Amino acid sequence: MAIICSDARAFHNYQSKYPHIPFALTEQPRRLASLLARHLYSPALHHLTCFAVTGTKGKTTVTHWLHETLNRTHRPAARVGTLGADPPLMDDTGLTTPEGPDLGAYVLQIVSRGIRFLTIEASSIGLDQFRLDALTVHTAAFTNLGHDHLDYHHSMEAYFLAKKRLFEADHWHLKTAVIHVDDPFGKRLADTISSEVQILRIGHSSDPTLDYSIELEVCKINDVRGYLKGRRLPKPLPFRLRRGGSPYADNFLTTFAILSEFFAPSELQDLIEIMEQFAGVPGRFELYESKDGIQVIIDYAHTPESLAAVLELIRQSKPAQIFIVFGCGGERDRKKRPRMGSVAASVADRIFLTDDNPRHEDPKRIVSDILSGISPGDFNKVEIIHDRSQAIRTALQEASPGTVVLIAGKGHETYQIYGEKKIHHSDQEIVNQWLQSE
Repeated sequence: MAIICSDARAFHNYQSKYPHIPFALTEQPRRLASLLARHLYSPALHHLTCFAVTGTKGKTTVTHWLHETLNRTHRPAARVGTLGADPPLMDDTGLTTPEGPDLGAYVLQIVSRGIRFLTIEASSIGLDQFRLDALTVHTAAFTNLGHDHLDYHHSMEAYFLAKKRLFEADHWHLKTAVIHVDDPFGKRLADTISSEVQILRIGHSSDPTLDYSIELEVCKINDVRGYLKGRRLPKPLPFRLRRGGSPYADNFLTTFAILSEFFAPSELQDLIEIMEQFAGVPGRFELYESKDGIQVIIDYAHTPESLAAVLELIRQSKPAQIFIVFGCGGERDRKKRPRMGSVAASVADRIFLTDDNPRHEDPKRIVSDILSGISPGDFNKVEIIHDRSQAIRTALQEASPGTVVLIAGKGHETYQIYGEKKIHHSDQEIVNQWLQSE
């Protein structure tokens, strides 16, 4: 046992009381704790290949896709991220990226069970707080960067630099970086990585310098078809996904690029066919269809960019109407609220504003912030129902055949936070109840 401390007064006080316990005084206790965990668990780390995925959108889907595909191909893998750990050998702390000592202890447990791959979500806050420093990383992937967590980082530049830490080759012993260069921050990142790291540039463009690219022929909310191309492929390889449109195709491309170096060229078409079986992630573009032709999508979209991407995909499928149910989190980035309202109003025919974890903030103030981004001419689209369950039921009841109802923001979450209270709520349960009552 040892205690790491950043407060000099507390350090000297406890050291005098407990002289038999090792103490360390440092300005960065999290970093030191993670580095000590890396040293302590280094024998286990030598037997583990770690894939770390960072970006505003796509982390959860990519890590789940990696995890499922590796296990399907008889490569035992574990996963850590927003939805906890699998196998569940670590207490759920509610953190996307757990603390360093917890990660180190988890690595020891999974390696002792014969697991040789770990796929983990690397959040910007987790990187900024050195939590991931307990690990070494074989492959780091960057999906995109959009408006999020500015309540913590304060600027997009600081947000980007936090993500960029994952690509410091020497620190992580990094071998490969997979970067979506269609994103301007991704292109900037790819241009600054150490030459010692193998960089796989991916995207949608026809740029011949891309290592892997994707060409879409069909892009619907329940049918995505196209070809994988690239300098590393002998010929374009066909694929078909059953959900998600262009954002899902991006996640497919990122996952394929990460896995490609672990499969022989002759196995890549088989790899695609296995990836096509991916079951999806709870709360990420979950698609439901009623008997009379109403489609319902539950998605975690909680940033202006992610909401715009999902709504644009829905719009491209040319539904009769688009309804959206959403809110914004309390005590979180207020700047994105009006942008969320503007994005919703630009596409949706009806908007149901509701609560999404208000915490200690007044829900009316949150809704007011969202409304400030909606022009008065669009107020007739808006209905405010703070009870989220009732808001969803109302939207579903008022939908007609051909309508797509997007329920955004909470995704996999099964609770609402009001003050100190965490109250049970599941978007999925409300939708399933409605489907059963038809």
